[in-house]
Amino acid sequence: MKLTDIISKTTKYKPKPEGDYVNFAVLLPLIETPRGLEILFEVRSMNLNKQPGEVCFPGGKVDKGESFLDAAIRETCEELNISEGNIEIIGQLDYLVTPYNLIIYPYIGVISGVDFHKIDPNPDEVDHLFLMDLDFALNTPEQLHIVDLNANPPGEFPYHMVLQGKKYKWRVGKYPVPFYKYNENIIWGFTARVLRNFVGVIDS
Repeated sequence: MKLTDIISKTTKYKPKPEGDYVNFAVLLPLIETPRGLEILFEVRSMNLNKQPGEVCFPGGKVDKGESFLDAAIRETCEELNISEGNIEIIGQLDYLVTPYNLIIYPYIGVISGVDFHKIDPNPDEVDHLFLMDLDFALNTPEQLHIVDLNANPPGEFPYHMVLQGKKYKWRVGKYPVPFYKYNENIIWGFTARVLRNFVGVIDS
């Protein structure tokens, strides 16, 4: 292969996270109410296989050929039973590269043209909705816990190819898991990290 061929390929290549990841996109929805600006959350249906009954933002897996933003809007429309015209995107937050082979792309949107109490979410995915007062989010620090992530090589791992063999000292990952308690609702994990990032951005 010639250098010109290599240059032709490398200049056209668009870098991405190295590895085999599944992409997800979520929307942090803001909505005006008589009480002021609030954040909308979903409580997942108890019939779902993954994280039933947990608090989340609207969102889901990015389909092939779909942009991250389009996925966030589509999933929000499907879950809340609203139209694209009810959503105004006003920003994007830091994306989360997780140790679980998922990347989550969060967006910030304003829900308008629909009364919160008239939103009828998809019962297959959403048990119910609730709102968090924005001032609460701004003035309430999260409870942060750090979880150690330890390497667990399989039995057939080729230790004979590693200089220290089985005595090799693997790095221990530090994984932040924040929690918020709002009335009877517990917001934690990915959703809490997105909320924490949002608060950090608007409160900076």
